[in-house]
Amino acid sequence: MTGRPTTTEAEIARIDVDGRAVEYLDTGPPVGPALVLLHGDGETARDWRWVAPALADAGHRVIAPSLPGHGGSVPPASYAMEDLAVWLARFLDAVGIAAATVGGNSIGGLIAIHLALGQPSRVQRLLLVDSAGLGQTVNPLLAAETLPGAGEAAIGMTLFPGGPQLRAFTRAGNLFAQPWRVPAGWWSDQFRWGGNPVLLDASVACKRAIMNGTGQHHVVLDRLGELNVPTLVLWGLLDTIVPVVHGRSAARRLSDGRLEVLPGCGHVPHVESPKAFLAPVLRFLEQTKAAAR
Repeated sequence: MTGRPTTTEAEIARIDVDGRAVEYLDTGPPVGPALVLLHGDGETARDWRWVAPALADAGHRVIAPSLPGHGGSVPPASYAMEDLAVWLARFLDAVGIAAATVGGNSIGGLIAIHLALGQPSRVQRLLLVDSAGLGQTVNPLLAAETLPGAGEAAIGMTLFPGGPQLRAFTRAGNLFAQPWRVPAGWWSDQFRWGGNPVLLDASVACKRAIMNGTGQHHVVLDRLGELNVPTLVLWGLLDTIVPVVHGRSAARRLSDGRLEVLPGCGHVPHVESPKAFLAPVLRFLEQTKAAAR
């Protein structure tokens, strides 16, 4: 995949942010340019471990926090996207990063956009991977989970014996274009965290913050013109969570945006096909080094 072993638990650190614990992956040269990566809802910082080593080998300090309520990070007071962007800024303060290249997958991409809109001096470049918030359309199964009582019922079923395994198989079918390519480590993460009630609550809360039964209501597409940083929009062609047309629409609205569509990939290309993900990302980071400085 990346040419050397994937990131290990030894590279998972912990820090307090405003009195709440946050776990985060931290790898690469400590003085290298910072690359901050945000996972999607229901996942953890470990989602990036298939690509973090190669990014670190390219000279970047890769920092990937588990979002509040996910993994070992304590839940926040609010799951509103603007509030999570403020949380991200406070996390960057805590780890001593004034500005960075910020990337995010799914809801993590939407948080990255809000940080760039609210505190533009902190974001040198943007990497949006199958990002949420760029159009109304969303997988109906996810939208249904936001209906009153539906999310709570799903959590209740997951907490029964065998529930985490059923959740993992369902997620694999939705997130991956080719579920047989799912790495073993992803399965173990899902089995480990899929029965954690805090993460399950956080996942439902994040969905409700941006969508309802009709789709995504928190859409920032029309605000992308306010961004003036180099932005790579990366999308799995076969994404069934949010369609690739969202990525195409976003790229057209960015003043300095470029679009890369990955054939054979679904919603989480950094997990499903690390090599396909890394090629355009490393090229983008190399081509925009001057802007990051």
